[in-house]
Amino acid sequence: MSTLKKEKFAAMNLLYSRCRMEYFLDSIQRMGIQNIELWTQIPYFCELDKSLSDLSKIKCQLALRGLRLICLIPEQCSWPFNIASDDPEIRRASIDFYRRHFEAAAALEADKVLLTPGWYPWDKPVEEGLKYSESSLRQLLPQAKKYGLTPVLEILQPCESNLMYDLAGTRWYAEHFGKDELSFCIDTVPVRLAGEELTDYFKLLGNRLQHIHLIDGTPAGHMVLGDGSHPIREYLQIMENYSYEGFVTLEFGSDIYMGSPEVHMKRGWNYLCSALEGIKGEDDWKDGEK
Repeated sequence: MSTLKKEKFAAMNLLYSRCRMEYFLDSIQRMGIQNIELWTQIPYFCELDKSLSDLSKIKCQLALRGLRLICLIPEQCSWPFNIASDDPEIRRASIDFYRRHFEAAAALEADKVLLTPGWYPWDKPVEEGLKYSESSLRQLLPQAKKYGLTPVLEILQPCESNLMYDLAGTRWYAEHFGKDELSFCIDTVPVRLAGEELTDYFKLLGNRLQHIHLIDGTPAGHMVLGDGSHPIREYLQIMENYSYEGFVTLEFGSDIYMGSPEVHMKRGWNYLCSALEGIKGEDDWKDGEK
């Protein structure tokens, strides 16, 4: 019997970014999904808007629907925040931005907060960017732990970060931070773009791999499971083989889906449920040998 259960999967609001919070939460509840991952942007949580950053209201909405927030994602790719910037004022503002989101994540009873390594000007030596990124993280990680959060550093696409977009970049951060300091989030799109395998990251990180974003694509695209060329069933079997116990979030968000988010989230969820039925656990392999 597989240990990879539906209860360990979550839905992100990226696909619902043109909808109200209430619609997103109602939609997820209708599908029977128990967990959400919240990307902070308008019209969802946004500290720039007091009405949207009312944490008590958000917490109440989650409780009314029996939903659990498993991870909070401070927006850090589109907004002017970058912990590896060569501008000290931008780094300072970025660190403060994260710290405020740690407080919000704790108030919303999230387990994790997602961090990214930042990016450095492409016309300057990447080693300098790594130095700034490391320095910023060393200021942030103790703060996250203070709030009882598990900080997970996410691998990005090359167009999003020139610091951590493949196995070599991930290894750099894994070697520069201790196991008790930093855990990781693996996104299946950068792995595929780098021509690497999900197995490579399990071998490198072990139980430091605490969070996964599961997406389809060609190879990029934030596509619904089954719409792209990624080996989704193979990904799931690898998670099973390594006894992965963390959460897996469905991070769909292509513009082609925005007009009917629930339709496409449901397609992805149904694909996942069907794929999970074919995953073999340790007992299944033993039964097959008899």
